[in-house]
Amino acid sequence: MPDSDLFVPKLSLAYAKIVATPTETGWSQVYNAGSLFAALSLIVTEQGNREISLPAVGKNLFNNLEAEFFTLEKKTLASIKTAIEKGLEDIPPNIIADACLAFFKDRYLYLFIVGRGKIIMKRDEKIGTLLEKKGDEPQTITASGILEQGDIILLQTEHFTKNVSDKNIAIALELQLPSDIAENLSPHVHEKEDGNQAAIIIAYNGTAKTTPPPEEIIKDSAIEASLPTLAKQEVANEISPLPQQKSFSSPLKKLKMPTLRLTRLQKISLAIGIFILFLLTVSIILTKQKQENTKYQALYQSIYEPAQKKYEEGKAIKKLNQSMSQDDFQKAEKLLKDNIGKFKQGSKEQSGLKALLDQIQAELGSDAFSVKKITPRPADVKDNNILSIENSTPAAAYSQDENSIYILTNKTVSTINKSTGAKKEIITNDNDWTSAIAITPYQGNIYILDKKLGILKFVSSQNGYGKTQYFKGTPPDLSNVQSMAIDGSIWILLSDGQILKYTRGEKESFSLSGLDHPLSSPTKIATTIDTDNLYILDKGNARIVKIAKSGIYQNQINADILQQSTDFEVLEKDQKINFLSDNQIYSLPL
Repeated sequence: MPDSDLFVPKLSLAYAKIVATPTETGWSQVYNAGSLFAALSLIVTEQGNREISLPAVGKNLFNNLEAEFFTLEKKTLASIKTAIEKGLEDIPPNIIADACLAFFKDRYLYLFIVGRGKIIMKRDEKIGTLLEKKGDEPQTITASGILEQGDIILLQTEHFTKNVSDKNIAIALELQLPSDIAENLSPHVHEKEDGNQAAIIIAYNGTAKTTPPPEEIIKDSAIEASLPTLAKQEVANEISPLPQQKSFSSPLKKLKMPTLRLTRLQKISLAIGIFILFLLTVSIILTKQKQENTKYQALYQSIYEPAQKKYEEGKAIKKLNQSMSQDDFQKAEKLLKDNIGKFKQGSKEQSGLKALLDQIQAELGSDAFSVKKITPRPADVKDNNILSIENSTPAAAYSQDENSIYILTNKTVSTINKSTGAKKEIITNDNDWTSAIAITPYQGNIYILDKKLGILKFVSSQNGYGKTQYFKGTPPDLSNVQSMAIDGSIWILLSDGQILKYTRGEKESFSLSGLDHPLSSPTKIATTIDTDNLYILDKGNARIVKIAKSGIYQNQINADILQQSTDFEVLEKDQKINFLSDNQIYSLPL
């Protein structure tokens, strides 16, 4: 199993990022997941393909890095280095990738540079370089060391190092919060049109867990080598104690006690004591406020940064894949809506989240994702068309294959030959089904979906049809089932919009992504072994939705009349859909 430290937050980290505007040949981004941070830049060489999407390449590299890193059973300097190199090896030709990475584990820090880059740290009043690579060494370089509370680490790409001077960095690092440091450095980044500038600032504020340092930390203590701990100056303030007072006694009948008089030295000592107590109280209050502000800022960053990352990923691939872009925007919107109430009304943090939410919702409502309604036309179909049969013959369910139409009632299953119109009963219900609502033929067999009994498979033989149960083990709850389709796997549509996928009687993982809004009152799912996609009649939204069999939204057909539709058939070869509504058959372009 992966290290538990990744899932139980024990570290107190705050961070902020700086990313330049992408150019035609340069793109950069910063990344954070748990305690892993990275700054990445991609450069297209002069001989490279300018049409390649650098954001798409970057997103793929980050996905590969996540897959390699988070599956490590044990995270050591060597294992993380191997995972990083594997995660970043899938780089297209003619693209140069540079990356600086940092991993925080307890109070220990692991550092890595692939390609070129620089990592610096501020500890107390000292600033030093922990790791730097200018491209001369082909291999990945690493370092590790022990952190101290208050350390600030800056990961920066090579182009950031070139364009932002050490003086400007030193001035910015006089500030305490990463967000303030980033705000100070951002104007220097945007002075030049260079898309390969990126940096991430991380403030380490301690950990609730301390363990002895690993052997590799002891052997490779780059932090201590670069920034030796400053000697602590012990200041001894000698304060004379108050002289011991004499004890006064008097008879009980005398209520008046003698007056206590303090000497000048005693008064000075008492004043100093009170002043020290005051300073201590103020220090405790300020320290507590700082800790609360740090936690508040860390909470803000943990919400804002992932939402902004999803928002930028969605914008980057908007022209390449609108459904994936839409999915990124929706995830960012949900993250902000779920957490915006955790911040004070009118606070700087809540205003920042609202501003980002407005940008995301503007993208979700943009013309790129708008849907045009189409006016259907009457369809020209034959009498033996499945929708014509359904319109004239009452039954529980209908289906078809290349040669026949199948009609399910509570008593029989019968077929109608599409060529001759001849009708034939093929199965008699001998208490086999009680609440059947769907029928589908597949490779000579008949599948009937019963809400109470599951999916019954009737296998064709010389003596008729033999019945078996399709599901292995206990059938799933099908009380809310609406429809069924088969293409080798069985697809089951539920009334809440959930789609179940079963193959050889066992459930497979499946989920929808990229929908502009959820399914509402869906009633029919359609596909075949020869059909490339899934089609869903979404009556609540007056549309037919086209979805890839991987679960990714493709597009939709909208028409008000679809709210009254009872069934449809997909003709992918003819690029159209016929549907039945109000006892009429209509056609829509696919």
